[in-house]
Amino acid sequence: MDVLSSKIWFYLSLFLLFNSIAIAQDAVPDKKSRGKYTTIEVSRFEVTQGSSIPENVINLIMLEIVDEMYKLKAFQRIIRPNIKNEFEGTNDTGPKVRLTGTILKYDAGINLEKYTVSIPSIGTKAKAKIKFLDLATGTVLLEKEVGGSDLLPFPGQLTNDATRKLAKEVAKITKKNFF
Repeated sequence: MDVLSSKIWFYLSLFLLFNSIAIAQDAVPDKKSRGKYTTIEVSRFEVTQGSSIPENVINLIMLEIVDEMYKLKAFQRIIRPNIKNEFEGTNDTGPKVRLTGTILKYDAGINLEKYTVSIPSIGTKAKAKIKFLDLATGTVLLEKEVGGSDLLPFPGQLTNDATRKLAKEVAKITKKNFF
């Protein structure tokens, strides 16, 4: 019985050790960065090689991420990418953080528009890898995968909610780690 209980404690301690390491990787390494940044630059997300994600979906994801950043009311200034992927008015002198990312996956789901009037699609999924960078030092503050899905939209809903859920997840991570 002693051998069995010692093995259980050994594996339990290994399990807890590996989980604590995984949790620590998602945290902001420096607690001083909370509330430090007054400006965020949201750069246009890239797309993984070989993906055929429509341009309008990429634009929609970017618009919704910027919209969610405004809703946070945490940054004094949000600099969004314009059509040329250059930043508007980057003459701020306060501390800045840049949000970049790569859209890993976008699955439009099953299109039901031709069959029903009220439900455009079912099963839409979006997944991206985001990265926050300190612009002064160039260090990576946080890197994480986020996603959103719209398994069953409400009747009368005109668009899928997967991109909105992805944007809300990005905002939630921003608020948790920087404010």
